[in-house]
This record gives sequence, structure tokens and C-alpha cells, in this order.
Amino acid sequence: MSKLSVGDVVHLKSGGPKMTVMVVLGSPESPKQLEPIAKLQGYQAGDISCTWFEGTEKRTSLFHAATLVKLEDNSGAS
Repeated sequence: MSKLSVGDVVHLKSGGPKMTVMVVLGSPESPKQLEPIAKLQGYQAGDISCTWFEGTEKRTSLFHAATLVKLEDNSGAS
């Protein structure tokens, strides 16, 4: 699995909407107040917080990194 970074576009291995990586737990940029809550829920360093839209409603959730796949950049930029 490739390493995911803030700003990457991902989706679940099982499919689903495109999501943007907002936080990588354990990284220097990771909000420190999020880490203890995430650990209590079974998450660890390297797991990912993503955001996406369902219609016009913004959603955010934590995911185990192993469940996500980075989408290829198809912007055409070289």
C-alpha cells in the first residue's frame, strides 16, 4: 500500500465515494486532541481521517489506512 498524505483523494477498497485525506494520525500536523479519542476507538498512527460530500452534506470519518486506496491523478498535468 502506498503511503497516504493530506490532500490525497482516496476511496474504500470496497468502493464508495471519493474522499479527501484531511488528517494522518500520528503525523506532526495531526490535531493532538483527536489522537486520544481515535485510540479509544481502535485507531492508531497512520490511520486516516477523510472528508467527502453526500449531495451537499459534508461528512467526515476515521478509517483504518489498510481499508483505503489512493485514486490515480487523472488531471492530465505532467
